[in-house]
Amino acid sequence: MGGAMENMSLTTWDDDYVLDHVSAAEDSIVEEVNVHEMAHSYFGDSLVMRHFEHAWLKESWATYLSGEWIKDNRGEDKFQYILWKWSAEYFSECSSYVRPIVTRTYDNSWSLFDSHLYPGGAMRLHMLRRLLGDHIFWTAVSDYVTTFQENLVDTDQFKKTLEKHSGFNLTAFFEEWIYGKGYMKLKGEFSYWAENGEAKIELEQTQMDEKIGINVFRYLPIEVEMTEENGGRTIGLGVFDENGKTSVSFAGLKKMPSL
Repeated sequence: MGGAMENMSLTTWDDDYVLDHVSAAEDSIVEEVNVHEMAHSYFGDSLVMRHFEHAWLKESWATYLSGEWIKDNRGEDKFQYILWKWSAEYFSECSSYVRPIVTRTYDNSWSLFDSHLYPGGAMRLHMLRRLLGDHIFWTAVSDYVTTFQENLVDTDQFKKTLEKHSGFNLTAFFEEWIYGKGYMKLKGEFSYWAENGEAKIELEQTQMDEKIGINVFRYLPIEVEMTEENGGRTIGLGVFDENGKTSVSFAGLKKMPSL
């Protein structure tokens, strides 16, 4: 056994996770992992992945729901820290190798249980939640769990349920972020013209690598927030072109803003 196992009412732990009374008091790892394993009652046990390439439908979900428990019990700041931590773990692994979240290319099934699957997949669920909004997202998830309970599931069934409730065509999102490799990397330039109170941010994606199959991400626009000294905030949206470039302009600024 690696990590922990979702035995109903009594989660079993690998001995690497044994804590003394001091570390147990300082870290919420016990509750987090227990919630993760409890989530498998739905995502993994009631809804069983059809093949190993769909393992994110169990492990990414269990990871994300442990984050939701943290948000409810530790607050928004702790949840934002967890999102940062997940991203850092995923990015770190991507410095060694990149793979799609859903892939049929692997040496053995155990090799799929990596940081792409756990934090990487959890972050993509969060992206879908932000894209669809809480009400639509959780309504669709409830339908997905109810419709497919005690059955085998695959990624397309999850996608179609989200599409049914949102009215969105999510094919491009799934092609880029679930079946595609890597994540968006950006470089930017900032320009400010004091005489007319205008500013422009130019962004360019830099992750593209034809050799290993990392492409431009175009489906999701990017939000850029401009904050003025008086506390005023303006949010602009940038849509990337086929070369991975976009720009966002702001007008009516009284002073040099911060980003």
